[in-house]
Amino acid sequence: MIAEQGRAIEELAKANAGLVERIRALERVLGRNSANSSMPPSSDDLPGRRKPAGRAAGNSGRKRGTQKGAPGSSLPWVAVPDKQVAHRPVGTVHAGRISAPPQM
Repeated sequence: MIAEQGRAIEELAKANAGLVERIRALERVLGRNSANSSMPPSSDDLPGRRKPAGRAAGNSGRKRGTQKGAPGSSLPWVAVPDKQVAHRPVGTVHAGRISAPPQM
């Protein structure tokens, strides 16, 4: 009788381990959505699927773009520039194409 119980316990332990692995795989599949996998967003509303978490809505209090005082490589606008450089095409224009000037 004790030997039969030992075999039954062994079989139940194997079955339990198989079921735990199956639950783990199913939870992984159910947890996938368009936000965390390559699935299309249209599959998010399938039964058993969770919708992706929404983005945190809220105003941080800052304006868009570079913040004042932030280091940057842009130059501020001035009323009177130091110099002006005119950028003009060099060569002749034929039917919308610019020909390079002859080389000397």
